Amino acid sequence: MQTKIDRELNTHNSCPTIKVRNRTRVTAILRCPFFFVILALMCMIYWSFTASVKRITSDKLEYSMTEPKHSLTLPEYQTWNGWSNDKRIEWAQLVADSEAEYLGIDLLIVRCDDLEGKVAGCYSHKSKVITISSEYLASASYGDVIKVICHEAHHSYAHHLVDLYDETDDDRKNLLIFDKITTYKSEFGNYVHGTSDFYEYSSQTVEIDANEYADARSFEYILNTPLEWCVLRTRNQIKSE
Repeated sequence: MQTKIDRELNTHNSCPTIKVRNRTRVTAILRCPFFFVILALMCMIYWSFTASVKRITSDKLEYSMTEPKHSLTLPEYQTWNGWSNDKRIEWAQLVADSEAEYLGIDLLIVRCDDLEGKVAGCYSHKSKVITISSEYLASASYGDVIKVICHEAHHSYAHHLVDLYDETDDDRKNLLIFDKITTYKSEFGNYVHGTSDFYEYSSQTVEIDANEYADARSFEYILNTPLEWCVLRTRNQIKSE
């Protein structure tokens, strides 16, 4: 019986001791100068991380220019293979809308039609129409279609730059920024088609730049699936404007 009472007393007496020890440890930690140094470093790391996240988010919004109205999701392989040319053109129009927003150019219209030779696509600046070969479209992957759209969209962008150059005062046309645009203007005026001389065609600056742009942009499209940063305008939205 005595032993049981002693155990209870010892148990009750040990509890305050533990609390005092814990309180003493906390007090000792707070008095340690290194504690505040470590705390300050942790706060700096946290603020730096959150600032980086905000900066990345800000860059992403600047890249997309405005908040997306639609999201473009790349179709599954089997889904794409089951689509008709009309359905593929409908999807390609979304890519063209995205490119028009990104490049700041006029709305582009995408169509498919029979084209001479082995031409995959072409662009008419007068009508702002991108035409994709019906034969090419029927056997192309969606990656191929993205590359064609981006290639032709860059041609539209180059034409817009030439238009800007033509509208610029003569005393400003010697600016360095217009150096390549004068090359665009010259090549558009004496354009060599791929069906006549493929080497001369592929050596033109407008084609080299369009190919480089299409390669880079198509990679971004596939890398950033789904393309939530894209701003895609439908034809109905354009009509409402």
